Amino acid sequence: KPMIESFHYVNNEIMRENYQLMDEYYFFDDLIENLRSAKKVGWKTIWISPNYAQHKNYIDTIDYAFPNIYQALMYFNKTKYY
Repeated sequence: KPMIESFHYVNNEIMRENYQLMDEYYFFDDLIENLRSAKKVGWKTIWISPNYAQHKNYIDTIDYAFPNIYQALMYFNKTKYY
């Protein structure tokens, strides 16, 4: 990370192994550079940062932002199953 080749490799492996199992992939990270690369391969991006409120500065890169991984997982658990 953040080399785009790494993300292409992983994306290709996911597609090869699980072609039609899922239509969205979520990538959690604290570094904008890594999120930018994940976004380029079509993944949903989740920024984990105490500065999460500044996510609007990266509207083209960040889909979701949370102050910590716990709150992010609680959000996705709640929206997926309720």
